[in-house]
Amino acid sequence: MSEYCKIISPNEIIKKLNNSIFCLKSSLMAQAWNTCYQELGRELGDKADGVILLTVGLPSSGKTQAALTEENMAAYDVIFDGGCPHKLTRSAIINISIGAGWEIDCLHMTTPYNMCRNRNHRNANGQRIPFEAFRNLAKTYTEPKSYEGFRKILKVDTSGLGQAVPGTEATTY
Repeated sequence: MSEYCKIISPNEIIKKLNNSIFCLKSSLMAQAWNTCYQELGRELGDKADGVILLTVGLPSSGKTQAALTEENMAAYDVIFDGGCPHKLTRSAIINISIGAGWEIDCLHMTTPYNMCRNRNHRNANGQRIPFEAFRNLAKTYTEPKSYEGFRKILKVDTSGLGQAVPGTEATTY
C-alpha cells in the first residue's frame, strides 16, 4: 500500500507548456517526455523499491479515468499515464523501473478502436487528435505482453456506459 502516489503524465506537461493537451510539435513532445523521465528517475531514487502502474491504450480509451481511482492511488507508488501504445515507448519506462528494483504493472485499455475514435472526435477538453495522427497510432499499436517486463497486466474495457468497467480480474499473460 502506498501512502503517496506520484502521477506522471506527458499530456499534463504538454498542457502546461502549450495550453493544449495534444501537440504535433516534436520538440515540445520530446521536452515533455524528457521531463517525465526525470520525474520518474527522482521517484525511483527516493525509494528503494515500489510499484508503478503504466497506462497503455489508444487515445480516448479511458486510460486516465481508469488509472486515477482511489484504489490505484492507494496501491501504486507511481502512476505513469503516458498511453505508451508501442512496445518501444514502453521499454524505457519498464527498463528504468526494473533496473531500479521496482515492479511495474500495466493498465491495458482494450476499448475498441471505433469507440476511441468517436470519443476523440467529441472530446471537448482540447485533447482532440487529428484523424491521420489517430489512425497512425492505431495502425502501429502493439498490445502489451508480460515478456516486456510487466508483473501483471490489468485489462480494462470502457465501452460500457462510458465508464471504466473491468474486463477481467487482474490477468498475468
